[in-house]
Amino acid sequence: MPFQITRRLRILAIIGASLLLLYAALGFWLVPRLVRGEIEEFSAQHWKRKPAMGEITFNPFTLALELKAFDFRDSRGEALLAFDRLLVNFDLSSIWRRGASLHEIELDQPSGRILVRADGSLNLTELSSPFAKPEGAPAEPASEPARVFIDRFRLVNGTVEFEDHARNTPFKARLQPVNFELLDFGTTGGRDNHYALQAMSTEGEKFRWVGSFALNPLQSRGDFELSDVQARTLWSYLRESLGFEVAA
Repeated sequence: MPFQITRRLRILAIIGASLLLLYAALGFWLVPRLVRGEIEEFSAQHWKRKPAMGEITFNPFTLALELKAFDFRDSRGEALLAFDRLLVNFDLSSIWRRGASLHEIELDQPSGRILVRADGSLNLTELSSPFAKPEGAPAEPASEPARVFIDRFRLVNGTVEFEDHARNTPFKARLQPVNFELLDFGTTGGRDNHYALQAMSTEGEKFRWVGSFALNPLQSRGDFELSDVQARTLWSYLRESLGFEVAA
């Protein structure tokens, strides 16, 4: 009897260790390849091009997915969206919450370029093609939003560039750094959904928006603040419709 019990325990230990090794191998090796393949396939199908991506890693024990050096350009090969690092830390509570539950999302040094071309077209409209409804399609009935829970989302040291070339005098502006934090977010209600957004222009102009929001119905409460805004910045964009110049 002792020999049989020892032998069974040894077999169970071998099976358990083999399953653990298989799980680790699939997590470390297979998941990053699946993620890369899905992103490339979706982009090629809807936008006829693929983003540049660096290393993708996944830790099956901490459930942390990391993607580095992402760069997606527009149809003309010009900058559109990019980031240095994206970290998504999944949470096992997805099982009993019956929805995507994320402990943390962190986006490091993202950059976006908003471009109004000389013909008046906007580069960002290229991203809407997979989500646009066919013209004349009937409106879909209202439905409950997908169940998503995020404990913490952080956007760190972002950059937003705006260019308008549909003018006699092209206009350019740049916001950096842009920082955003969202805490205790949920699409089902009953959570704080607290956010804080801060940005600064190259001229030292500051933008701050803090508060909380709800999705159904969409509403927000909080404080909105602009400070150190330069009159010449506003004039430089509106100059073509104004009959005066702000020199300083």
